Amino acid sequence: MKIRSLRFKISAAILGTSALIAVLSFAILYPFEMSRHAAYEKKIFLLLDTVFHQKREDLANELFAGQKKALAASLQDMLKVEGIVGITVCLPDGQVFLATEDAFAVPMKGSERRALSESSTLLPRYRTPRFPSLGVYTRQIGVIGMPVGYIRLYYDVSGLERETQSFVMIFVVLLVTILVLMSGLLNFLLTRFVTRPMSLLREAILKLQKGHLGETVHLPSGDEIGDVGRVFNEMSVDLERSQVALQQAEEKYRGIFENATEAIFQRTPGKGHFLTVNPSMVRMLGYASEKELLTSVTDIGRQLYVRPKDHEEFERVLAEQGRIVGFETELYRKDRSTVWVSASARRVPGTSGGGYYYEGLLVDVTERREKEKAERAKDTAEAASKAKSEFLANMSHEIRTPMNAILGFTSLLSPLITDPRQKNYLQSIQSSGKNLMSLINDILDLSKIEAGKMEIQYEPVVLRSVFVDLEKVFSWIIQDKGLQFITSIASDVPECVLLDEVRLRQILFNLVGNALRFTESGWIRLSAWREAGAGDGSFCLVMVVEDTGMGIQPEAHNRIFESFRQQSGQRARVYGGTGLGLTISKSLVEMLGGTISVQSRPGAGSVFEIRLPDVSEAAETDRAEQAETSDVDSILLDKAKVLVVDDLDLNRKLVKEFLQNTRVEVIEADNGQTALQAAETANPDLILMDIRMPGMDGYQALRRLRRNPGTRRIPVVALTASGMKEEIERLERSGFDGWLVRPFSKPELLKELHQFIHDRKARTIPAKRPQASGLASADSVSSLPEHVRDEIVAFLENELMDRWEIVSRKQHISEIEDFGCRIKALGDRYGVSYLSTYADNLLFHTAGFDVENIRRALDAYPEFVAGVRK
Repeated sequence: MKIRSLRFKISAAILGTSALIAVLSFAILYPFEMSRHAAYEKKIFLLLDTVFHQKREDLANELFAGQKKALAASLQDMLKVEGIVGITVCLPDGQVFLATEDAFAVPMKGSERRALSESSTLLPRYRTPRFPSLGVYTRQIGVIGMPVGYIRLYYDVSGLERETQSFVMIFVVLLVTILVLMSGLLNFLLTRFVTRPMSLLREAILKLQKGHLGETVHLPSGDEIGDVGRVFNEMSVDLERSQVALQQAEEKYRGIFENATEAIFQRTPGKGHFLTVNPSMVRMLGYASEKELLTSVTDIGRQLYVRPKDHEEFERVLAEQGRIVGFETELYRKDRSTVWVSASARRVPGTSGGGYYYEGLLVDVTERREKEKAERAKDTAEAASKAKSEFLANMSHEIRTPMNAILGFTSLLSPLITDPRQKNYLQSIQSSGKNLMSLINDILDLSKIEAGKMEIQYEPVVLRSVFVDLEKVFSWIIQDKGLQFITSIASDVPECVLLDEVRLRQILFNLVGNALRFTESGWIRLSAWREAGAGDGSFCLVMVVEDTGMGIQPEAHNRIFESFRQQSGQRARVYGGTGLGLTISKSLVEMLGGTISVQSRPGAGSVFEIRLPDVSEAAETDRAEQAETSDVDSILLDKAKVLVVDDLDLNRKLVKEFLQNTRVEVIEADNGQTALQAAETANPDLILMDIRMPGMDGYQALRRLRRNPGTRRIPVVALTASGMKEEIERLERSGFDGWLVRPFSKPELLKELHQFIHDRKARTIPAKRPQASGLASADSVSSLPEHVRDEIVAFLENELMDRWEIVSRKQHISEIEDFGCRIKALGDRYGVSYLSTYADNLLFHTAGFDVENIRRALDAYPEFVAGVRK
């Protein structure tokens, strides 16, 4: 039977030759490779056997004695032998006693131990993530004929794998050589059955390419190539018949539909209408079909262009240059929505030789334009936000700085004035200064609320005290207008409640201030009562501010809570205000979990009601306040030097006056450079550093101080007029030991200084053992070498501070006892009685379960660490 398929002939030749080559190669290489493998494994076995016998007695003795450290050292010596990558020592029951790596810590199975007792060694393969091919040598370890364990030596046999790869390469080279020989045979077959017929077919195709349509070829072969020849002959005849029709269609449609993914068109100049469009053009402009677009759009400039001047510019450039690329404009779609496109077109002469038309394409760039617009809006918003933050920071600084002097010196002047009239004038100055600070805080608070950075801090609040303070603040306005200010608190309202006092005062200050602003006669009532709460011990606190003022239009009830909005017809010059108070009040009430509402009508006054549904009673704060005042009045500052660094003489003078009757010597510096010199020469105990100074600011000065070995241990407290959270966070990151925000009072200054300068004779830790007279002096730390002091401080501040926070929160006796023992061990190690005494006191109270004294001792830990550091 005659085989006619060319594919069959070639495939049979290739498959037969390849099979023959593979069989011969395998028959030659396989026995050789197996022999080589066996020789290599024998070599490895002899090496590992020698290594084992050299260390056998040491291993047996160390394993029998259970000396892990000695055994580990022996294993490390064995690991020095090239190729040994891991060792495992197992007990007689197969459990791992010691392994050089976790990956080799594999117990021995019973079958493996039984096989070992019969044949004495095994050499299986083993694999780990680091070593894909390992040989395992296993031997029993015995002492006086008694087995005490087993040992495995893991040997890297990757060298054998590499040799195998080399042999594979030889095999491949040999195979390629044979294939080359085979290609000669195939070439002969291909030449006879493929190449010669294809050459005849190629010559016929070239003639067809040159325009000889109808050219035919006669191929003697009866296989697939012969079939191709017959198909070619039929095609050549068909091409000759369709040449004329193809030329006419090609001239019209080739340029239009080459790229159907873009909107392609041909149009007339001037006002213009479309001659042809592709489907993408139809979809882009929102029409149902090409016919609808061609018939509907008769004036491109008027119907499609959003800006007709763009069409005029498009026409002008085409008329002058003959082409245009990347012209971006906005077009109307059928539904009058718009799409941004990038248009490219050229002027084409008409086929009849007269006139011309435009052809081109449109690319939809709407998404890119929208993205660019969004990015521009984002950049604008970020720039505005940054400018706003910078403005707020600068405004806060520029106003707080003089207010620091105004409020500070008035507080110093107040005790010196006895005349009631002058005293009233001074109080008015103080009240106005506080009002101005309140306005600044309002603006900053609005910024915090908008940024989501406002925080609520609950603390005991005496409502009656808040109401009285509000009346004092506004007393001069009340008297000036001749108004009655009435306060009432229901008898069932607790004396002290748990709220954020700062925010509560801010809310009521805004509401009462608004009432006074719009009330010319009559009265203002501030009242509070309680209603039933959720039943968990809490209650609903209701506070109401009523007035007999001008009232509010009903349609403005919601609008007045918007930022910078006042009711219609209200003139800021007449009534004052920025429109922020109610906005901030509403936000703060909501942050406290409550609601605020208003009832009012023109001429009948207003009623603002605040409802806080989840308020709890708090303990009395009078004693706490008295204790706090007593603490401030009884602060004893040790004799010390304080360097005050500020470019404003007024600020330095105020600090100096605050410290007038103390044992603190004040040294002044008006810039950062002078401060560095003064710190090095005077060696102060503390530095008060202004942040914003010309030339070298406070941050730069602090870095220079910390780099200088002579000044790096001096505590530095920052003085800043910016109360913004970002500034405080930057101070913490920069390494300041503390900070004060202007305007600050004398008690605030003394409290801050007391953390670093205090009367050491009066200082005691609250938690002390009954039989101890007090803690040992911190001088026992200062006598130690500097590197030892640094080590102690680092341990207390870094390792134990986190532990202290956990222990203080949980109050578990066992954890507190462990905490005290660690401090005790540190004190005993270095012979520091200051540490040991604190630990003894804490452990004494822990042993007696004295919860109150335990809490006091733990609370004193930060002060205790500060004493060590200083």
